[in-house]
Amino acid sequence: MLKYSALKQKIVADIAAKKRAPGTRIPGVRDIMAKHKVSQNTVASALKELAREGIIELRHGSGIYVRDIGGRRTVAIGLILTEADNPFLSRFLEALTSAKDEHAFNIITKVSGFDPIREREAADALQAAGAKAIMLLPEPAGVNHRHFAAIDKRGIPVVNVIRRFADADCAYVVPDNHRAGVIAAEHLIAKGSRNLVYIGSSVLSRIAERREGFSSAAEKAGIDMSRRRFVSIAEQNTVEEGMRAFARAKEQIKTIDGVFAFHDIYAAGVLRHCLKNGIRVPEDIRLIGCDDLDIAACLTPSLTTIDYGMDTMAAKALSIIDDRLAGREPERSDITLTPRLIIRESA
Repeated sequence: MLKYSALKQKIVADIAAKKRAPGTRIPGVRDIMAKHKVSQNTVASALKELAREGIIELRHGSGIYVRDIGGRRTVAIGLILTEADNPFLSRFLEALTSAKDEHAFNIITKVSGFDPIREREAADALQAAGAKAIMLLPEPAGVNHRHFAAIDKRGIPVVNVIRRFADADCAYVVPDNHRAGVIAAEHLIAKGSRNLVYIGSSVLSRIAERREGFSSAAEKAGIDMSRRRFVSIAEQNTVEEGMRAFARAKEQIKTIDGVFAFHDIYAAGVLRHCLKNGIRVPEDIRLIGCDDLDIAACLTPSLTTIDYGMDTMAAKALSIIDDRLAGREPERSDITLTPRLIIRESA
């Protein structure tokens, strides 16, 4: 479980155990840090979430107070992440935080680390903690599809976000990864690139739609996409790994004029390699990333990328849960969102 999420639960439990009435002042940041042995940043994140959920009120210069929320009931929703420090997942969590306030949801987060056993344990722990629904993000292990299908059938809605089970009848809100690859290839080709390379992730090797879309669009245009034009990264999502992957690509293919990176972090590594080696972007190589992270617009040159619409994704996933918990049939529970190209300087 993320530290701030665990701290949130402890603060709420303390409020309930001591039966603090609305308007009661509770211990401040330093007291919370000392009691729970956490950092100031962790406390700040937990308090920010609790304030958004209407559980507490932060009064500048005065302190932290239990809020009178007029009997509003907060429903616990479980969220299982594969990793805690992924910038894309952090961006989604921000979108989820904004969207959940409309539904009075409290998000309890756990991390599976891409481990199927930990994923099942996380789901069981969330149910034990009172979660009324579970969101899976981003890559539910296929071996667990029956486990989550059984949870869903017991009346605890399960919604897959970003990825979905191929053979389990659980709701999902996912981006069209194949279309993202097609969009990237078509744009590079339209700008004159013919010697293309795809930099992907072997950790997410089961999620091949993005690569397949890129390859199919290129081959449709008569462009060779042999195996050496695909470079996979097995390590962490870092700029350095993006640099090393592009260096390997340059060793395999001497002439490259168009690159599509699995996400913006890898693309930033490509940019750094180009800067160090006198390769001009976009004059010599055109570059497209994916996910439209905050860094994309700040890079030099700014990064052309694929936007998956995380705000829409978060809102629709929570809407499905809200409908299911209220006994309503969702208008759609099999949602695939069309990505869009954000054109900036790199392509």
